[in-house]
Amino acid sequence: MRGTMTNRTRDGSSDNATGVIKGFITVSSFIQILELEQKTCTLGVYSKDRDGYLFIRNGAVLDAETGALQGEEAAISILGWEDTQIRVISSCEKKKKAIKSYLTRLIIEAARCKDETRFVDHAQDEIKKAIRLAERYHFEKSHRLISAYLKAN
Repeated sequence: MRGTMTNRTRDGSSDNATGVIKGFITVSSFIQILELEQKTCTLGVYSKDRDGYLFIRNGAVLDAETGALQGEEAAISILGWEDTQIRVISSCEKKKKAIKSYLTRLIIEAARCKDETRFVDHAQDEIKKAIRLAERYHFEKSHRLISAYLKAN
């Protein structure tokens, strides 16, 4: 293998690409189907400005890569992406298993990470609103916003 899979083009010009899936199924759901049917393939997954690859042999996730992430961290990251486009490549170049965890654990961890990110983003938005209100001397509104946030969380 000359380079990593992420150096390939997004247009699917790979010789053995079999199709593109987008819009109606998540990466997690699709991989569960592949596990059930014990398929061997490589999935090129694209979401917004990110891309990554999941290597699957006989239904088991062998390895993953996206950007600087490799292995389990990359798989968890990819499984948490939304609005994805999945390109199915009918072969799997990886021979060695780099991911030791079961698929179910990877999916649960990806969902947990995604939920935590949403919570942190929402919390930061609420706190930023309260800070802006306080900076404009709207202390009562700021206090109510912070109080409501602290009671809820």
